[in-house]
Order: sequence, then structure tokens, then C-alpha cells
Amino acid sequence: MAHWGNPWLYRTTRKSNAAVRLICFPYAGGSPSLYRSWSDAFDTQVEVVSVHLPGRGARLMEPPITQIDTLVKCIAQGMLRVISEMPFAFFGHSMGALIAYELTRHLQEQYGLRPEHLFVSARSSPHTPREQTERHKLCDQHLKETIKKWNGTPEWVLHNEELMNIALPIIRADLELCETYRYTDKGRLNVPITAFAGANDPLVSVEEIAQWREVTDSRFDLNLMEGEHFYIHHSMNRLTSMIQQQLQPAYANEQVVKL
Repeated sequence: MAHWGNPWLYRTTRKSNAAVRLICFPYAGGSPSLYRSWSDAFDTQVEVVSVHLPGRGARLMEPPITQIDTLVKCIAQGMLRVISEMPFAFFGHSMGALIAYELTRHLQEQYGLRPEHLFVSARSSPHTPREQTERHKLCDQHLKETIKKWNGTPEWVLHNEELMNIALPIIRADLELCETYRYTDKGRLNVPITAFAGANDPLVSVEEIAQWREVTDSRFDLNLMEGEHFYIHHSMNRLTSMIQQQLQPAYANEQVVKL
């Protein structure tokens, strides 16, 4: 993976003819490898970039950030030069959708920058009331049982003690970030939002995801995907095709910086 002199952003494939960058945010416990195969799913004008959060992968020795305000400020500083070079869009799945939303607000307020499009997946809208949980305080065994119920982690990983010893602190920190989040109304975005919902998602209802329409004054679309919360693992082709279609207006009449 290539980066731009900071640890926050990685791209698997450089596209010299890119007209827009799709910057992707992981779900709780996720790493940049989640989007490694996405680059080939898009045409030459869409360059896929993954956000690499502390505490995982090459950043394993760094402490995870458990407060979203702090995280958003750090990501913004790390990506500012990159997002100033050409049009960009955000995609986030579950926790990633929340981070992408708060980062969009931060960039708009502090820098006058905003993505061409915000794609959110498998996450209720930020202002939707949620059950107050403290799963990040569970003991390791109970947390492992909770993760298993989500059907997003392969059985061989769940039964690999060495891998779980690495994964559990990361997941715990990400859960703390999500569970301590409190929405503050600062007005609506002026950014198109496309939301994706798993038709059989036991964690987030379609109705909760539909509430994203309330946080933007721009266009809103809701798409139903086949599967549960982690439908993203088996619906990449359909998902990326729909994102590609929405991004195409960003190609027109843009001066592209070739890197």
C-alpha cells in the first residue's frame, strides 16, 4: 500500500487518470485491508483510498483513539493535502459511516471543504436515538460471544487465541468510540447522501438508516442490500457499481491533479 507521508491514508493502486478519490472508513475492528480489492471494481477515474486508524495493522503499537472528536481532528489534519488535490467522496460502513459523517461536518466547518458525496452503510443516522450500551466494558469472553453473534468474524479467527488477543482491544476501543458518541445538532449538511441497508440486518433497521435523509439539505437515496450487517463482504460488486454510478457527475469539467 502506498501513502502520502502520513499514516492515515493508504491506496492499493495509483490511478494517474483519477478524477475523484473515494476515501473509505472501516467498521469497528476493521483495517485498510477491508477495501483492498475495491480499486479494481471501479473504473480508471475513481481512486480508492483507505483510512488507517491507530491500533491496527502497521499502526498496531499506537494507542487507539476512543473519542470521535479527537479522531476526526487527527484524520482531517492527516488528509488535508490529499483531499485538496481533487474531488473526493466518503464511504463508511457501520462505525465508519459515523466517522465519515462527523469528518464531513468538521471539514465543512473548519476548512470550507466537503465531499462530492457521502455514502453511509449499516449505521443508523447520527441523530436517531440508540439504546445506550456499554459493550466496550464487557470481559474478553463476553465480548467474544457478542462479536460471534454479529456474524462478521470468521470462525477460525474467533478460535485463534493469538489473533483474538490482538483484535479484542481494537474492537473494544472502537465500541467505546461508538457508545460514547453523543449527537450535537449543528445544522444539516449540504452534501448528497446515499445510504445502504442490509435487508436482514439484526443490528440496524432499514427505518433507522432511512433517517439519514434528515441530516442533509441535498439529495438522499436509500438502497436495500441483500444480507445482514456485514453484507459488504459478499456484495462488493453491486455496492461498488452503485457508488460508481453516483460518483460519475463529479468527473465532468474537473481539473485533475496527476500524482
